[in-house]
Amino acid sequence: MDFRNKTVFVISIAFGLTLSILSYAAEPLSFQAISTINRPALQSALKRNNNADLLKNSSISMADLNGDGIDEIIARPSACKDKKSLCSYSIYGQFEDKLVSLGTITAHRLELSNHEKYGIREIIAYDSVKNFYSYSLYSWQPEKSQFIQFAQENN
Repeated sequence: MDFRNKTVFVISIAFGLTLSILSYAAEPLSFQAISTINRPALQSALKRNNNADLLKNSSISMADLNGDGIDEIIARPSACKDKKSLCSYSIYGQFEDKLVSLGTITAHRLELSNHEKYGIREIIAYDSVKNFYSYSLYSWQPEKSQFIQFAQENN
């Protein structure tokens, strides 16, 4: 193999490894209208908590952030589906028959990290539409019972 072929080979391997690391590092969220989710407990919790605006004007993603088998809810305004402007994402936990706010994050897009703090997955908040290396990390802070920003990357 000549120098040029070796260089192409090494770059290909490095690129493949980078893609596999990036795909392992984050899980994208899938949002849908609340009305399409067939979870009676969620629907009744939303109604009991007087979250009429959340029911009408939001899309949600369900994810088990702490591994307890109960999905947390990440809601965003339905108007944010184009991801071109910053959106306010609200995170809720289900406790008994109530919804409890776990924090609000403003970002273009959120993804779930495979890293955990205090047994709860971290959240990656992308700050730029075009630059995937500009993001903030949010982790669970038990003393505040909220997701709080703890790191920021701006490459």
